[in-house]
Amino acid sequence: MMLNKKTYATITTENVDALFALPEKVLQFGTGVLLRGLPDYFIDKANKQGLFNGRVVVVKSTDQGGADAYGVQDGLYTILEKGIENGTPIERTTINASISRVVSAKSEWDEVLKCAASKDMQVIISNTTEVGITLVPSDATAFFPASFPGKLLHFLMERYRVFGGSEDAGMVIIPTELISDNGIKLKEIVFALTGKVNAIIKAHKTDTQPLFGCGSDFEERYWMALLRQVLVDGLLSKDIETYGIVKITDSGLDFIENPKSFRKVMGKGKARYMDKVSKLL
Repeated sequence: MMLNKKTYATITTENVDALFALPEKVLQFGTGVLLRGLPDYFIDKANKQGLFNGRVVVVKSTDQGGADAYGVQDGLYTILEKGIENGTPIERTTINASISRVVSAKSEWDEVLKCAASKDMQVIISNTTEVGITLVPSDATAFFPASFPGKLLHFLMERYRVFGGSEDAGMVIIPTELISDNGIKLKEIVFALTGKVNAIIKAHKTDTQPLFGCGSDFEERYWMALLRQVLVDGLLSKDIETYGIVKITDSGLDFIENPKSFRKVMGKGKARYMDKVSKLL
């Protein structure tokens, strides 16, 4: 028997039409077993209990294998659980109805960006493997970004544009790749620039340094955009082998000695603060 919406309705007590009518709330980069067996499993479980009430749009990084297998089964798939529960061996199957559709980032990128304009979207989940977390400088201006960070950047920029930067349109981002989280260091730099104190800054006595709060004339997102831009331009680098480390590159040191105007994203004002950012690092 081919699993699809019609056949699923004949073997379940769930309200299939209601499950399929739920809005798309999650954008998921990756189609692997980990995502389908963990976050998608719990989303499906929460939907069937009337708790989350949202479905998943899955983004495939390539056209390899296509999205036809999901389409033929209306996004449905089966999860087999085997193990010990409360001391008793168990084996059960669950038909997962959390996936709304699967799109290809390579050939359907416009569909991914359309999701950015949806008011229902709330969460981004990813597991693109360690290889997917790669800095590709050309992604900053590419029409079809190659890396996952590039895709995420373009999605968030489109969402920012559509909703005018409204905080209500913010997304919860859950990366599940097995690599160190280098974003923490970037966050601390932004806090130091804008003069915000937290436990780590107090521990390192950063708030006692003369440069603390030197960029408080601008919002956090200004500095996040600037830091992202200098990473893309190769003036800073993230060391994935060392937890949370951001380093000044040779190009960055040259920039300090020979500053020039930045105009790609933020316009005027970047060069003026670059010297302060570099000294702080």
